[in-house]
Amino acid sequence: MKNGKTVSGLILLAFVAGCGGSDPGAGVDSVPEPPDVDVPDPAEGDEPEPEKVISFTADVLPIFQASCVSCHGQAGGLSLESHDSVLAGTEKGPVIAGGDPDASDLVLFIDGTKEPRMPKGADPLTEEQIVTVRSWISQGAAGD
Repeated sequence: MKNGKTVSGLILLAFVAGCGGSDPGAGVDSVPEPPDVDVPDPAEGDEPEPEKVISFTADVLPIFQASCVSCHGQAGGLSLESHDSVLAGTEKGPVIAGGDPDASDLVLFIDGTKEPRMPKGADPLTEEQIVTVRSWISQGAAGD
């Protein structure tokens, strides 16, 4: 009977060795490495910068004053002289959709998506100026 136990033990030992062997991953489906993700490390000063809050008075109004109010002041069907007048829009309705620059006619005209590109007959706004107006609208088009 002792020989039976020895043979059983050797079979078990051979089975275990065959499952693992000298390669720890043999016989086991390999698990892919997780993707290398760059996680900011505050200890290294890698914190992402918070989005700048855009001020209508300090950031947006100067753009309108420099490029828009010569036509869109008291005349032109749309006044861009104040926060209230921008929100009032035109007789056809609002020109901004707070929180959604892609649905805001003001943005569509200044970025050239809708014609005529504004400001009409002048140099277009810079990319930085358009981003400022878009960001202000994305942030809710608040006054200050």
